[in-house]
Amino acid sequence: MVFIGIDRYQYWLPLQNPVRDCRELAEILTLRYYTDQVVELYDENATKAGIVRLFSDLVDRLKPADSVAIFYSGHGHLDEKSGQAFWIPCDGAVDAYSQDRWLPNTQVLGYLDKMQADHVVLVSDSCFSGDILEAGKGTPEQINIEYFRKAYARVSRQALTSGARETVPDASEFAAQLKLALQRNAEPYLDPLAIFSQVRLGVRKTIPLFGSLAGTKHQAGGSFLFFLRSGGEQPPAAVSTGPGPTTAAGAAPTGAAPGLAAGAAAGAASSGVATAPSGVAAARTGSLYVVTDPSEAELFIDGAGVGRSPKLVENLPVDRSWGWLPARATCRRARLFALLPGD
Repeated sequence: MVFIGIDRYQYWLPLQNPVRDCRELAEILTLRYYTDQVVELYDENATKAGIVRLFSDLVDRLKPADSVAIFYSGHGHLDEKSGQAFWIPCDGAVDAYSQDRWLPNTQVLGYLDKMQADHVVLVSDSCFSGDILEAGKGTPEQINIEYFRKAYARVSRQALTSGARETVPDASEFAAQLKLALQRNAEPYLDPLAIFSQVRLGVRKTIPLFGSLAGTKHQAGGSFLFFLRSGGEQPPAAVSTGPGPTTAAGAAPTGAAPGLAAGAAAGAASSGVATAPSGVAAARTGSLYVVTDPSEAELFIDGAGVGRSPKLVENLPVDRSWGWLPARATCRRARLFALLPGD
């Protein structure tokens, strides 16, 4: 997860709520949803150079099996003569002609497209944030395990914004409804479309928008997913904060297939163990979907080969642990999976 919030500006009028909204969202998401890491960039650290450095780092570090959610709250501005919209970093100047240290929405869009992560979602609570997306096509007819499976198997670049090409208030209805939707959700999988469907009902002063990011590698039907923690599951102990980027921030159990597995990234290893986190209800069997980085690692269950990754292994007892060993590939990460009951 990445949070960029700015209350204190060098030249623009100060705001009261962006940093608080970001911190509250970070707390909700780390406590209630699987989160590998949180990177927070606030106030004097959210300069144009700081934001660009963070995005550049994400472009370099993120891998195809990763997911990242990026939240921005702060000033936005529209150049009416060119139609170009901007984020205003904390050191952004006020001269409308020089536009010094402004960050164009098109530049943000370029970074999001260049990231190698399979899933990227941007949540933008700022003025004039709606021009970066293509409008969504409405709610699918059926929301079920197969819908989530297909959505997570495709590359996604999505955005949820607090308004279209309009100003938005400092006291954000959008942020309040977003926190409410994430806090109240009881479903194991939550996609941005479902969040949008709830948020827009409680926002009166602006028109929230949701859609795919225009001109990016987004594949039709693809979606970012938030994975709800199971009962008793504890959030990560470390939360990264500060001016500089750290490592890639994942917002979902990396490599997990909805309906099959959910979990959090573990440490680097040449061989790993996939276990069921605490709080998952006992059942006879479950399914385990294993993704390795790089792919094509040979998988073994109880010493018997079951094929190469990515691989769905079915009919496994949920009270067991399984290991995977790399054959002709060096696996850089181990992953934890929560098994869900099978037939």
